[in-house]
Amino acid sequence: LEHVLLDKACILRSMSSQVSHKVNGRMPLAYAHFVQILVDSFLFCAPLAQYADLGIFSVISMGIFTLFYLGLMDLAKVFLDPLGNEDYMDGC
Repeated sequence: LEHVLLDKACILRSMSSQVSHKVNGRMPLAYAHFVQILVDSFLFCAPLAQYADLGIFSVISMGIFTLFYLGLMDLAKVFLDPLGNEDYMDGC
């Protein structure tokens, strides 16, 4: 019984140390999510702000904005994990 408990404690200790390695990456994962939320909210609110000045041409400008900002966000995710070790690009 004592041997089984020691084995389980060792397994628990090794698993808990792996959690800190996942959280302490090159850039915190929360920062990447925060930037994604900022980009998405900007792309959602920009057509409303542009419509007063550009009218129907705001649709064309939003296509350009979307390609530019989402492309930059994907590029930033690639730079965050260039070798694909941590699967940041799975959601793209």
